Amino acid sequence: MAQLMQVRQVARTLGVHENTVRRWEERSLLRAVRLPSGVRRFRPDDVEAVRAQMFSGFAPLHPDDDVVPVRAHSVD
Repeated sequence: MAQLMQVRQVARTLGVHENTVRRWEERSLLRAVRLPSGVRRFRPDDVEAVRAQMFSGFAPLHPDDDVVPVRAHSVD
């Protein structure tokens, strides 16, 4: 089984604020696993499904498009 993701990890993966992830979970747009302590954790498959849905309306990229890859940077 894949490791469960923390709110911060999900937010970075989806490119949204951590509070947005919490709100989406409260509104049942993203399913969370609650630990006995009440802390939210998310399954990577569920997060990927939301991510795919977020970008489903965009036109596909073509190899000849002028696209610059974006790399996430770590914030310490």
